[in-house]
Amino acid sequence: MFKFLTKPLIALILFNALFSIYHMPVVFDYVLTNYGVHRIFHGALVVFSLTMWYPVIVPLVSDEEEGMSDLKRMVYIIANGVLLTPACALIIFSQTTLYNAYTDPQTFATVLGYCLPNGDVSGIDLEALMGATNSALEDQRFGGVLMKLGQEIVYGFFFGWTFFGWVRRTKSLALDEGMSFTPQETNEKN
Repeated sequence: MFKFLTKPLIALILFNALFSIYHMPVVFDYVLTNYGVHRIFHGALVVFSLTMWYPVIVPLVSDEEEGMSDLKRMVYIIANGVLLTPACALIIFSQTTLYNAYTDPQTFATVLGYCLPNGDVSGIDLEALMGATNSALEDQRFGGVLMKLGQEIVYGFFFGWTFFGWVRRTKSLALDEGMSFTPQETNEKN
């Protein structure tokens, strides 16, 4: 099962589909307000994120040559970034707030209760906490930008790691085959 789930195309589709479905407003609010579903869904997101990262990380930290080539790994990283874009764009470019979990005090209390001992939110002024900023829509948009920016930084790091490792290995192979990377002077007769 693990070998199947870590196949690049399977991992790419499963994680990004689950991530995008999760950010649909009706799904997001349902998941956040149902404790059991919340735990299962977030557990699944963690598992599928690990299977998605497996084809990228394992070849970089081990000596195994098994798996994708460096070029395919770089395309895979770019594809992951592209496939996360719709969820981020939904959040960033929405003209209205999307999630009751952050706009409705009762829903927010339910969600916040999962994080507190015994779910007791009685000592918290939810109205003040929810009204901490001037605009829930701007908060949502800022959250979408942070989500996309954070993802791009992480993917950019691993893309760079893969790219420079590929360049280093290619150069090493070329040197082993007698190629030179230093300019040589030529004697031109005029």
